[in-house]
Order: sequence, then C-alpha cells, then structure tokens
Amino acid sequence: MIRQCLLLSSLLVLTLGCGCNSHSSWQARTVPIVGTIRINGETPVGANIQFLPLGDQFDSRGSCPFGVIGEDGVFTLTTYKPNDGCPVGEFAVSIFWPTVPGGDTDRLDEAFLTKENPLAVVNVTSSTRKLEPIDVSGVQILGGSR
Repeated sequence: MIRQCLLLSSLLVLTLGCGCNSHSSWQARTVPIVGTIRINGETPVGANIQFLPLGDQFDSRGSCPFGVIGEDGVFTLTTYKPNDGCPVGEFAVSIFWPTVPGGDTDRLDEAFLTKENPLAVVNVTSSTRKLEPIDVSGVQILGGSR
C-alpha cells in the first residue's frame, strides 16, 4: 500500500511539474525587474511586496508579481517562476513588513496593503529593468526585531 501511494505521489509531482516549466498561453510576458525600498531611511529587510495591477488584469488567473526585500534593500520580482519579473503596466506597490520573521503583525500597521493606499505607484515598460528607488519618509513604524 505504501509503495502504491509513493508511486501515485511521484506521478502527480511529475505531471504537475511538466506543466509548470512551460510558458502557458494564459501567462503574460514578463520583464526582469529589480528595485530598492527604504522607509524612513531604514531597509525593511524581509518585507513582502506585491505589485497590484492598476489597469486591467494582465492574465486570466489574477496573478500579482511579488518579492521579498533583502538585507541590501533590493527585491527581485516573481510572477510565474522565480525571478521572471513583471508584466508591463502600472502597479500599486503593497508591502507587509513582519515584526518578526514569518510573523503576522505588520510593522507598518497594514497601512500599505491596498491599491487605494499603496506605498508607491510604479510604471513598468518593456524596457524597464531597474525601478527608481522607492524611498518614503514620515511613516509610523511599529516595534519589532529585524
């Protein structure tokens, strides 16, 4: 019985894996994007960012490019596969900066999670590779360890 479960699990992984490696017709073209973020002069290490489309959705699944801010303040965007970038368009940048790694409390008190109140708005073109630095000040930051 265990052998059958392992065999079925392996087949499922292989089947799912085959579909993930190819470019599907529902996927939008992406351009590789990197950028930096600083808040009140501080690097929000470990913060999760998401690019929320401001125009029409660029694919039928409602994908949103995302990234994590590194020690140096740099993020690389992922939409479909690691570091593939972002489709062309205008985006609201949302950010969630956990008070502790993996935590569910936002150091920014959930102030920048929506299209209506983004951290920034950016425009990605087919020639964009590096975004202008996003540097905001006057933001209340809650306590927490980095």
